[in-house]
Amino acid sequence: MPYPPPRPRKSEKELKQAQEARARALVPHRFAPGRSGNLHGMSRDQHALYRETRQLRAKLGPLVERRLAELSGIEFDEAGEPALVPLAEAVEKIDPRVMAVAVNALDYRIFGKPREGGEEAGGLRAAEQLDLSRLSPEEIETIAAAAQLLARARVQPQEPPPLQVIDGEVGTSE
Repeated sequence: MPYPPPRPRKSEKELKQAQEARARALVPHRFAPGRSGNLHGMSRDQHALYRETRQLRAKLGPLVERRLAELSGIEFDEAGEPALVPLAEAVEKIDPRVMAVAVNALDYRIFGKPREGGEEAGGLRAAEQLDLSRLSPEEIETIAAAAQLLARARVQPQEPPPLQVIDGEVGTSE
């Protein structure tokens, strides 16, 4: 005889009664039509922690932004308005590496993180999606004038002036 011995099989009547009992017990727990069983996609404990984190973030957000501004070299006057500190002074007080990271973090908090690749969702750049038929003739003239200014403003790369050695010091001819 094999060990452990097999469980005795239920009769057809007992099996049917067990299935009906199981179905009756699960009726209150069935999903309502059109309603998901897990609305938040996480357990109750995880969702409670998520809500708590969101509340804490809402409370600390302004303080975090003020601290990031201070680390970026931005000071506030008595009225609470931001005042930019000259970079030379800010670098004396704050490590430039800390300042760079704080500026990036502040930039991401205010404007959002830029998309990677420069492509929009449809695969077209924003310039390719511009619908000129919606613009007035004055707006089209303004865009054309701006494009001409940009074309004129493009500077062709120039070679640096040759270096000259005068009295043992290296300098340019200018």
